[in-house]
Amino acid sequence: METLRDRDPDRIAEYRLIGRPGEGGMGVVHLARTPGAARWR
Repeated sequence: METLRDRDPDRIAEYRLIGRPGEGGMGVVHLARTPGAARWR
């Protein structure tokens, strides 16, 4: 998994982004944590 890049946001709504598992022609996949610290992908 890649780390977040400078152009990536650090949050999307209440989800804190923690990494980039991948990207492709349709966009970027971000790994995030919920406010309760559960992982969400």
